[in-house]
Amino acid sequence: MLIDWDIPFNIGIRVLLNSYCNYNCFFCHNEGELKAKKDIIFTPKEFKKILLTFKRLGSHSVAFSGGEPLLFPLFKEYLEIVVKIFQANNIYITTNGSLIDKHIEFLKKNKIKKIYISLHSLSPLNYKALTSVNNLSKIKKNIKLLLKNNIRVVINMIMLKGINFKTKELEKMFNFCEKNNIRLNLLRVFNRRGRGKYYVNCKEIRNKMKQLGFKEIIPVKLDIFPFTRFQRRNLEVHLRDFSPVPIDSKLCLKCPYRVDCSEGYYYPRITTRGFLKPCLWRNDLSLDLKKSLKDDTLLIDIKRFFKNFNRKDQPWKRVDN
Repeated sequence: MLIDWDIPFNIGIRVLLNSYCNYNCFFCHNEGELKAKKDIIFTPKEFKKILLTFKRLGSHSVAFSGGEPLLFPLFKEYLEIVVKIFQANNIYITTNGSLIDKHIEFLKKNKIKKIYISLHSLSPLNYKALTSVNNLSKIKKNIKLLLKNNIRVVINMIMLKGINFKTKELEKMFNFCEKNNIRLNLLRVFNRRGRGKYYVNCKEIRNKMKQLGFKEIIPVKLDIFPFTRFQRRNLEVHLRDFSPVPIDSKLCLKCPYRVDCSEGYYYPRITTRGFLKPCLWRNDLSLDLKKSLKDDTLLIDIKRFFKNFNRKDQPWKRVDN
């Protein structure tokens, strides 16, 4: 798929609703945001204008993340706006799952089709150690509640060496997902903030999957990201083990966080500070959307902002690290 930044977007937007969470996962990158006592909140009118601008530029979907997005005070208002502009099947929400029961009727009403649940262990002891919360049984009930209401569930599981990257832990998750017809995404922990001792590289994950009897199929492309797909009986597991190879972006080539990069400039983020960021790690690359709204220059500012990077479509390279 060719990405033409003069269009400029035929991809999705990631909206970070808040930086706070009811969990305290030590490995969480929090979408590159620092936790704040108070986040910048766009009014519903401002948020709608931002989304309409991105849709005009070619964006096709919106992903809500955080923090824990279901804690966001304007979650319902924002979601209704997104549904009207992008339709329910183009909305993705990533949550720890603890508040699903409080929002299930609203999710049903708005015909949400898919929810991503961050679930990194099915061992009660490990789950509490990872999240600082002892409510694994509630999460499992909420997952089944989603499925009962015909809302598809995808589980995101971050691989952590010495904790959940063990055969017994993995098989628990595999069995749960297969039994409930859930796709599983295996993700690497980012090691920018001293998480290196927990880091499991892609080659280790692929070898483990092979040992556990999975057939490897590469690549499968969802949205714009290539994945390696693993299949065992009726269970499908995805691993994002492809990284974009920059062609002409000096910013990418010299970036100190290059080792952690898995998205390049492909996923624009609207942050909790009211900025637009093209990259998870680089806070120095951003556009102040509040200012653009105030100056009534949103469309031209967004187009100019991304054009300044002067990057062409980049190929994807399968990585071992």
